[in-house]
Amino acid sequence: MKVTQIILLLVMMFPLFSSLLLADDKADWVHVGSLAGKLLGPPRDGKIRISLAHQFGEIDRDMALRAEVLRKKLLETRQKGMGLPKNSPAREEAVQELENGLADLQVLRSKILLVHQTGDVLELVLRNPCNVRSTFPPGGFFDEKGNIRVFTKKSVAEMRGPLKLPGFASSLEKCDESTSVLVYVYKKKPLPKGPNPKPDLEQFDLFAGLIIILDAE
Repeated sequence: MKVTQIILLLVMMFPLFSSLLLADDKADWVHVGSLAGKLLGPPRDGKIRISLAHQFGEIDRDMALRAEVLRKKLLETRQKGMGLPKNSPAREEAVQELENGLADLQVLRSKILLVHQTGDVLELVLRNPCNVRSTFPPGGFFDEKGNIRVFTKKSVAEMRGPLKLPGFASSLEKCDESTSVLVYVYKKKPLPKGPNPKPDLEQFDLFAGLIIILDAE
């Protein structure tokens, strides 16, 4: 089986772990998907850059914010129009403005989903903490003579660590140029809206909550 086929198989199977992964995070985070590809260098400024091995969709921040601003404006226009006399020129003008605005809103909403293609570069913010795992144990599965290493139950438990996550414990220091990874992607849950809510720019950011290194370390 080719490496790309293995990566795509992992991407399809990985959501099966969702009920076991990071259960304590459900109050603050939303899992939005998984993606695979190669890192373009080590983590920098709290972020990673990855060349995608497959398509991946996300919300276009600018389009989403523009749609939200227009939606609020249309609500104000509707409320204002309802207070005007029926059949008055001002009310007809408000209705026309509302109809035009709804058409524009539909166009904006149709462009909110941004689909990245294979080979596109995507930037992810490293969540704090960001868990890093490896599909290979430290030192690999084979010894220097090419023989399969024998692991005890205790040694496997030590290499896996205390977290109930796939693979073996690793670290961000192992993430370097061209490292093949599978990333578990999160978004922050929206904050409760107050009487005068302000746009939360981080609500559209993609966070790497779990990185699984696919290469032998």
